Amino acid sequence: MTKRVLFVDDDTSVLEALERILFLDPEWEAATASTGEEALRMLESEQFDVIVSDMRMPGMDGATLLTHVFDRHPQVMRVVLTGQTEVEAAMRAIVVAHQFLSKPCSAASLFEVLALACRTRDHWSNIRLREAVGRVKQLPSAPGVYLELIQILGNPNHKQDDLIEVINRDVAISAKLLQISNSAFIGARQKTTSLKKAVSYIGTQMLRSLVLSCELQTMFERSPGDEPRDSTNSLKLAAIARTIAREIEPEAIATAALIHDAGCLILRQSFSEEWAAIKARAQVLNKPRHEVEREILGFTDAELGGYLLAIWGIPSIIVDAVTHQYDPLFAKPGVLTPSLALNVALLLTDEICGTSSFSENVRLARLDKLRQNGFSEKLDIWRAEAKRAAESFEGTNA
Repeated sequence: MTKRVLFVDDDTSVLEALERILFLDPEWEAATASTGEEALRMLESEQFDVIVSDMRMPGMDGATLLTHVFDRHPQVMRVVLTGQTEVEAAMRAIVVAHQFLSKPCSAASLFEVLALACRTRDHWSNIRLREAVGRVKQLPSAPGVYLELIQILGNPNHKQDDLIEVINRDVAISAKLLQISNSAFIGARQKTTSLKKAVSYIGTQMLRSLVLSCELQTMFERSPGDEPRDSTNSLKLAAIARTIAREIEPEAIATAALIHDAGCLILRQSFSEEWAAIKARAQVLNKPRHEVEREILGFTDAELGGYLLAIWGIPSIIVDAVTHQYDPLFAKPGVLTPSLALNVALLLTDEICGTSSFSENVRLARLDKLRQNGFSEKLDIWRAEAKRAAESFEGTNA
C-alpha cells in the first residue's frame, strides 16, 4: 500500500528537494503545501500518514500548524523541519511533534523518519490498541525535556553546559541524576554534588534513559488508590538488566528496564476503571495481569508501551524488549535475546526486591522454562550478580 507524506514549507526550493528525495522510494507519495492554511485544507480532503512542516513560515508557523493537526488529525505522524539556529522556536513544537528533522535534510534522515511511521502503522495493527492510544490524545508526543536533550546531543558541537541548563530546570531529574551518580550502580570513585560531574559519570546514554524515565513518571499521573511508582526499584531493575545483558546490549536493556512500565502508566491514567477491574480479576483468578489485560482490553500494557516508545523514535531494540517483556523471544537454547534479558531481570527483581511483575507461580514456571532452555548455569550466576546490583542501591534516596 502506498503511503503518503505532506511537506509544508514556504520555500519552494526546499519542497522540490524533499520531493526529489522521496522520488527514490516508490512506496511513498509526496504532496506539498506552501502555507499552514493550505496544508489544513489538504488534510481535510485527503489521507496522509505523515506531515513534515517547516518551523518558520509567514502567517501560521509550524508549531501552530502541528497543533491544529494534533487536534483535528491526531492519527497523522507530525514532524518538524528546523534549522540549527531555530532551536528555541522548535521547542514550541515539542508538545505536538513526534520527530525532528534538521535543515538541510539528508535522504537518510528523511527515510529513517518515514520508516518509523511505517513500522508503527504496520507492526501495531491491532485495532483496539490503536483505539486505546486514541484515548490518550491519539499518538502521544515525546516529553519536552527529553526531546530538548536529544536536540542538544544531536549537535556534534554541543557543550555540557547546555545539557546542565536543561537538567537544572527539572528538580526531579536533577535529584535522580545525583542519586545514580553517587551510587555503586555507576561505580564512581568519589561522591559528587555537582550536576556537571554527575553527567560525566553516567554518560549521555544513561542520561537520556534517566530523563525519559522521570518524564514518563510525571507525564502519566497515577490513578487514585494506585501505589506510587517506586523509582528506586526501577533503578534496581535497570542495574540487574544491565548485568544480565552485559554480553549483548547492556545499555539498551538497562534503558528498556527503566521505561518498561510505560504502558502501565498510560493504563492507570486513561483506563482507570479497566485498570482496577484488571487488577481485581488477576488477583481473584491468580492469573498474570497481562493475560487479563488481553482478555479485557485486547492488548497488554507491554504492547501499549511499545507502541508509545516506537512513536517517539526510541531505538527498535528497546521497543522490542519492552513489547515482548512478558513473552520473550527464545532464539535457541542458551542464547540470550534482548526481550529475554529484560524478562529475566523482571523475574529476578521480583525474587530479590519483592516486586510483583509476576505471581509466584508464574515466576517459578518461567524460571523453570529458562533452565529447560539451557540457562541453568547462567541463571545461578545472574541471581548472584543481581543481588549485588540490587544491594548497591541500599541506603540511597528514591
